[in-house]
Amino acid sequence: MRPARVFLNDRQSLVDCTILDLSDGGAKLEFASRQMLPRTFDLQMQSGTIHRCEVRWAKDNIFGVRFLTDDE
Repeated sequence: MRPARVFLNDRQSLVDCTILDLSDGGAKLEFASRQMLPRTFDLQMQSGTIHRCEVRWAKDNIFGVRFLTDDE
């Protein structure tokens, strides 16, 4: 499990989360409480790397996201 941050509203808002699972193509994120996320958002890893993400599924406070490529 790794800490991360989700940027919302054109990077005006920030929500902390935990990465439960990570692959080259996406991640499973857990939030402290239930969240309403937009379809796409930026995820900042602990290393500082930022991934553009698309929500693929959600259940309670856990979300599965796909990392988008530069041309998406």
